[in-house]
Amino acid sequence: MSRDVLSRQLVRAGQALDGVTGGRLRAPLRLEIRALSPGRAQMLAVSITPEGLFRLHADPQSALAPAATTLRLGFAADGYAPFEETQAFTAAQLARQPVALPGGAVAERIAGLPRIGDVRLMPLAVALRGTVHRADDPDAPVPGARIRVSLPAPGLPEIAVGPGGAFAFAALPVVAEITLAATAPGFRPASFRHRLDFTQAINRTSLTLAPV
Repeated sequence: MSRDVLSRQLVRAGQALDGVTGGRLRAPLRLEIRALSPGRAQMLAVSITPEGLFRLHADPQSALAPAATTLRLGFAADGYAPFEETQAFTAAQLARQPVALPGGAVAERIAGLPRIGDVRLMPLAVALRGTVHRADDPDAPVPGARIRVSLPAPGLPEIAVGPGGAFAFAALPVVAEITLAATAPGFRPASFRHRLDFTQAINRTSLTLAPV
């Protein structure tokens, strides 16, 4: 009985998720086949859903020879750092094995497929701009105050508040929430939690310090 290699087989499947929230990406996923060596990358077909689910199919006979093969995939979405994945296959994993088809026919499939697993894209870092004012006089800034990101530790270097009470961090840790610690002579130290909004390149906040 003759055996034919299946004309279409799932190679890689999963979902691209937000690396901070673990949920759906905020922008459409893009998937690029960057290398297939040895092999023919043009014989691979990619499908992506709005939810970030991706599936990569191959023509096993043309694209994946039964030899050691490396597949490199590039994942990208607006507002996220690009991520590259390498999938290495041994010759044994790409060996053909018989599979029964309806009607008694027999074909061959690649033994070591598919590879299933999610990927996580990390949002791009955002900046933070804010002001520090007196708790008993919201219009009065607190020049000379010092601000640091206390969580996540070790955080960023402490910065000084300007004459108008303004401060800025150029790039914050890529986490869901940070804690700001503020101190100033003559004022009680205070901590403030700030949830980062990665849809905004610049986050803003306003802090108040109470006099001693």
